[in-house]
Amino acid sequence: MRPKTIALDGPAGSGKSTIGQALAVRLHYAMVDTGLIYRLVARGVLGNAADPDDMDAVVNVSVRVLKDVEVIRTDTGGVIRVAGRPLSEMRLHVDDITRTVPRVARFERVREVVREIQRRVLSGGATIFAGRDIGTVGAPEAELKLYLGVGLQERGGREVWGQSVLVLKNPAAGEGSLAERERMDME
Repeated sequence: MRPKTIALDGPAGSGKSTIGQALAVRLHYAMVDTGLIYRLVARGVLGNAADPDDMDAVVNVSVRVLKDVEVIRTDTGGVIRVAGRPLSEMRLHVDDITRTVPRVARFERVREVVREIQRRVLSGGATIFAGRDIGTVGAPEAELKLYLGVGLQERGGREVWGQSVLVLKNPAAGEGSLAERERMDME
């Protein structure tokens, strides 16, 4: 029997999104990359010139930005859309957003808004959730929990390949970026 919910957890750059999408296609599950949702909040905070350290401002932006989030289930897993536009088209992996994500994701009230989206998606059927702490905090009820343990050096190399040609970084910079993200996540 297949689990209704699969949680993919692991550090930044470990392949959660890539593996989650591949599983979603193979199993015909919806796939929710919570990292993209937090990136969407960070983009909204930056776009509204809100202070990412002001909890009330970040919560207000997150509620506005996330009110139009929907997951469209398809034969290939699903697409997260905001106001009809797929998240994959929104350039959410730029450096200023990456630096802002841990600052906005640390607020419990923002996490509650994101968990509400997760509950909505889960109510629609089989779902894969990918994100840090997803198996313990985001979707603790998941029937199958997988942790992807990948070393910093390997993840740093992936970080380099994930950049556009115009902003290609050296491997040490990729490792440093990931180490900084992990440090901020632990605060």
